[in-house]
Amino acid sequence: MYLLERFYLMIMRITWPILIMLLSVFAIPAVADDVDSWIQDLKDSSPSVREAAASALIGLNDTRAVEPLIRVLKDEDVKVRYLATKSLVRLNNTSATEPLIQALYDEDPEVRANAAEALGKLNNPSAVKPLIQELKDKNAGVRYAATKALSKLNDSGAVAPLIQELKDKNAGVRYAAAEALVRLNDTKAVRPLIRALEDEDPGVRALAAEALGNLKDSSVVKPLILALKDEDARVRYAATKSLVDINAVRPLIQTLGYVYPEVRALAAEALGKLNNSSAVTPLIQALNDKDPRVRYVSAFALGKLNNKRAVGPLIQVLEDEDSEVRANATEALGKLNDTRAVVPLIQALKDEDSSVRGNAAWSLGQLGDTRAIGPLKSALNDEDENVRRDAEEALIKLGQTA
Repeated sequence: MYLLERFYLMIMRITWPILIMLLSVFAIPAVADDVDSWIQDLKDSSPSVREAAASALIGLNDTRAVEPLIRVLKDEDVKVRYLATKSLVRLNNTSATEPLIQALYDEDPEVRANAAEALGKLNNPSAVKPLIQELKDKNAGVRYAATKALSKLNDSGAVAPLIQELKDKNAGVRYAAAEALVRLNDTKAVRPLIRALEDEDPGVRALAAEALGNLKDSSVVKPLILALKDEDARVRYAATKSLVDINAVRPLIQTLGYVYPEVRALAAEALGKLNNSSAVTPLIQALNDKDPRVRYVSAFALGKLNNKRAVGPLIQVLEDEDSEVRANATEALGKLNDTRAVVPLIQALKDEDSSVRGNAAWSLGQLGDTRAIGPLKSALNDEDENVRRDAEEALIKLGQTA
């Protein structure tokens, strides 16, 4: 009978954590007596009972459990130690710093990884050197956790070791190292991050490109331009963003002449974000690019630059063979606020593409010219619901009751 009762007790202790999670959803706190009971069970002679107790304490955020959990970091049962570190990650109590540092030398890699994760949350500078040592751990999971923890501690002393982690054989560790260097933002990382742009893992390359933008060093421009050719879209996007961040206007203008149309399109997109008038003429020229993607992005970029030199060229683009290019041109003309565009936009209300017609209606509303009232009223009968809505909103802006 005793064995059956004991078995029942063990089952209940294992299922209690699940019940606690359900109760927390409804904001019902754990009963104090239960927490005390689990704390007492951490001293039980049975490893299973101690495991159940440590598991039950996960996520309860009760400071009474801190010291008892610290004590079982030296438990002979590896699962108890693992669950204790897991609980301490959640409790986030600074008194656990030194014991968790000691847990970095545990024989079990999961315990070491949990300890590293917890130390990253405690934000205690005394953990920096021990975590740097863990970057040499034979287990990739531990190295990953230590790398993530160091990124949170934001200590410049970790920069050089993290740079070395960019060469780690595990892609996840390299990714975490690049991510950490993004946060630490130290110029010593420039050359290693440039090399990381050639990493076999696209996630690492993307983070390296992002980090280089944060560093704002003139030597990163050429590598970032080359990264615009990367096969992975994340890398190309990060490189584009970084070139914008470092205000690389002239190199991006030169890139509009690259052989690869996708690179030209990315350069045009970046130039539209930089709000620099020197990009207006090159983007106007790019409206004649043989690739519709480049023309499409260039038209959009010119709308963002808000320079009236683009009005005439954009009006010409309303005759472009590509409907997406025409649609962007009609929208851009609405942003430039020039009445020269009124008549061409009225004509665009009859375009075969509904996106062009809708953008034309929107733009006419922005321009506020009464010549558009009659054509916009006609557009209220358009076969496309979105065009009708855009025409209605434009008429309201013109003071009409739709």
